[in-house]
Amino acid sequence: MNLPSVVKPNNGLSKTINKPSSVQVLDLGRATALKKKSQQDDISSQFGIKKGSLDLVLIGDLTGSMASYHRLLKDQFTTLSRELQQFIPDLQIGIVFYLDHGQGDPYTTQVCQITPDVKKLHEFIQKTPTGSGGDAPEAVEDALHDVLVINWRPRVNRSIVIFGDATGKEPNNCPHQYSYFGITKSLYEKQVTINSVFCQSGYSVDSLQRAFPVEIGDFSKKIANPSDVQFFSWLANVTGGMIIGVDQITDLLDIIKASAAKDAGVMDEYEASMKKDRTSGRTIELISVSKAALERKRIASKRLMLT
Repeated sequence: MNLPSVVKPNNGLSKTINKPSSVQVLDLGRATALKKKSQQDDISSQFGIKKGSLDLVLIGDLTGSMASYHRLLKDQFTTLSRELQQFIPDLQIGIVFYLDHGQGDPYTTQVCQITPDVKKLHEFIQKTPTGSGGDAPEAVEDALHDVLVINWRPRVNRSIVIFGDATGKEPNNCPHQYSYFGITKSLYEKQVTINSVFCQSGYSVDSLQRAFPVEIGDFSKKIANPSDVQFFSWLANVTGGMIIGVDQITDLLDIIKASAAKDAGVMDEYEASMKKDRTSGRTIELISVSKAALERKRIASKRLMLT
């Protein structure tokens, strides 16, 4: 596991990757909700959810290789929260940090419930220690389970931003026998979108997207023992989120903002704000990736309404 300052090769991502079979339909429960709102273009409105509302949960790997991201959040979380609140009026945030099982770490997961209290969130970040994590994979499945049962509010948009560099454990290697596949499906059924930040360098946006291509909502075939990059790609693609890498550690903050704006239905406001303040190549790329993820959801929704 390497920090993004160390460029890694693409691990053969340019080669053909075995693709799971695609199914061009979504969950029937979500289909019914979408059909009732077919005349509306806005994704949030299609699910009967108010634009500008968001429960955002950050899931973060705090093992040794990820310590710099923890320091970033310690220093910048309060500022990040204020910036998010400027274009998401009804915002609440939760945090789940994870390490690993049986490595002598101080915890497996630590949870701060979804809250509007930025001070409480900041204190949680400050007091939660990092750990070694031993070797990959890490206890991502435990973190996903914590998010599944977290205090989501009703009738608001629901978004996850997960950042890490190692895949989760298979059920037979998890003391609780949690299945990241089953938990992700349940999160999707709760209308939760997962956005992945893959914290290794050397991967283009396209290669991350194509690492595990799958239709939104296609849980027809289980996955097993994916590579690190395939795992993060699958989480985002199957739930209609976006996956993006980091060129530098501070990219995490901008990715969180773009993901939150996208899932709160305020992408236009976010784009206008970013273009006013700065128009760097990285900012433009984030806007492009966010819009592409929204377009995937729109297309999937239209397919639903034709079934």
